[in-house]
Amino acid sequence: MIAYYIHETRAFMAALLTGTAFDRFLFREGQVTTFCTYTIDGTFHAAYMDASDENESADGDKSSSAHPADGSFTPWPLLRPHIFDMIKGKRTPLSFKMVFQITPEDMQKLMTGHGLEARIPDLHALFLNIRYDGRRVMITTGSAQRQFPADKAIDQMWDQSVVRFFKEKGITLEEN
Repeated sequence: MIAYYIHETRAFMAALLTGTAFDRFLFREGQVTTFCTYTIDGTFHAAYMDASDENESADGDKSSSAHPADGSFTPWPLLRPHIFDMIKGKRTPLSFKMVFQITPEDMQKLMTGHGLEARIPDLHALFLNIRYDGRRVMITTGSAQRQFPADKAIDQMWDQSVVRFFKEKGITLEEN
């Protein structure tokens, strides 16, 4: 697990809430505190969507992939405009926390790309946690493995991948 602060909060928030930098992530859960606290369960409910929604995100962007199945987690592009609506305005939120995970497909590609394909059955999820305390944004990483790991190879690979992701997106990290 790593923990970093985001150097430029404003630029990061723009990337998170109005850009596409995080669009490959799934949203698991979160909490936004403004005048009240909103708690969001990212579990996707396909029954809410109709045929016209099938390939369209909540902000009107067309997507080439269908929505996920019931019980999986919501792709960030579907939820992003709703979170943005909660946060936008003259005042910044008092706090928020968001838990993202990479898609199973991206997790498999990442593991295979790092020579860890034999460990795929042991891995349940890879997480990116974002927390804003009213002043600064902190990110942490995590993994959920089905068995207690003999080493930290998966965690180290994920930590390095997250640091590289932020660097590629032009988001500067500061060590905690």
